[in-house]
Amino acid sequence: MCSVSMAMEAAKACRPMASEPDVETTMAPVTVTRVMRDARIVAPFCAVTAATLGGTLTVESGNETLTLSDVGGDVLVQHKAGKIDARRIRGKVTISGNRSDTTLEDVGGAVDVKCPYSLVRIARTGDAKAQNSSRTLEIVDPRGGVDATGSGGLVKLHASRLPADDAAHELTLVANGGALELELPPTGSYALDATSTVGQIECTLPGFQATLQGSARVGTLERGDAKDRKVRLHATCVGGAIRIAAADGK
Repeated sequence: MCSVSMAMEAAKACRPMASEPDVETTMAPVTVTRVMRDARIVAPFCAVTAATLGGTLTVESGNETLTLSDVGGDVLVQHKAGKIDARRIRGKVTISGNRSDTTLEDVGGAVDVKCPYSLVRIARTGDAKAQNSSRTLEIVDPRGGVDATGSGGLVKLHASRLPADDAAHELTLVANGGALELELPPTGSYALDATSTVGQIECTLPGFQATLQGSARVGTLERGDAKDRKVRLHATCVGGAIRIAAADGK
């Protein structure tokens, strides 16, 4: 079933279909729950809540909060000017936003998030690709590879644990015109290379070695047994400093 939280007449259309529910409105907040097949929601000026869905969910929304939870398939979102909160997604997640502060947690598949001028937090997902600008971009306890780039803000990795599936993973973090913070496990096996173009790297983990290469400072850290180093981290900060410390486990 599909429902609109205001009177049904306020919606342009609310059509249960044989293949998928379809909700479209520009006037009323939208709530869609307990749908065991694909769903598509178009609500460019409305708050949207969708929960307990069995198939793929496609949403076009903006100017209000988008809240998603317990989706059994993939999620595809286009959003502008508001907030996105998505949790417990079994499939892949693709988000294209603008001024869309985003929280994405507990995703079984890969994620691809492009949200300029947005606060972005991605926690416990598969392979993560993320881009933002001007605000903090945070990756928490990734379960796969990472390709994260921020411009003009803070890029942060908090990893109380790194991927532990015995597969090789590359975690690449780039901060352009901002700062970069890495909080890494104090134990375990991994390798890190870090470059700050302005020569500012601070590391409190033992074993870190750094050298100057022109105006840049380049550092390396190798933890654990070499044969077990399946996770490799690459950190680059252009025009700012890098701080590396032990994760606190939170």
